[in-house]
Formats: sequence, structure tokens, C-alpha cells
Amino acid sequence: MADGLLAAGYCGLLCALAQARNRQWAAALLGLAFLWVLLNIVDLNAMQKFGAWCFWRVLTAVLSAPIAALSFRCAKQVQQRSAASGAAGPPPAAPTGQSV
Repeated sequence: MADGLLAAGYCGLLCALAQARNRQWAAALLGLAFLWVLLNIVDLNAMQKFGAWCFWRVLTAVLSAPIAALSFRCAKQVQQRSAASGAAGPPPAAPTGQSV
């Protein structure tokens, strides 16, 4: 049971990374989410071989695919937002308060 709860905690960590809105965290989220899908596939294969199924591991494995899809969407939004802010140029300078 502890193994499945640790997996659920990892999913919570992925959800926390999804809240960060910069490119580095988005790339980390994307990589970790797809690594998570791969590890869950391996884990499901091992459970099938042994015939021992863990409810929490199966649940996190099922939820890993939507988390990976949402991480891709989140990373895409961060990339679009940073591209839009870069195209707009720097913000205008604040007035100094001196009159001409």
C-alpha cells in the first residue's frame, strides 16, 4: 500500500510543478510526466506477471496518461505566453517626474 501512496504523492508533485509558469519548470514537468507514464507501463507489466495488483498503483497508472496530456498542454501555454511577451518588447519606461 505504501508504494501506491508514494506514487500518488509523485502525481501531486507533478501537479505542483504545473503551477509554475516559466519555461524551465514546464520542460521539467513535461519530461517527468512522460517518464511517469513509461514507469507506470513497466510497473503494470510487472504486476501482470506476478498476478498481484495494487489499487493505488493501477489508479496512478490510469491517471498518468491524462496528467501527461495536461502537462503537454501546460508547457505549450507557457511557451506561447513567453513568445507573446518577447514579441511585445520591453515595457515602456516609467516617467521620471521632471517637466520639460
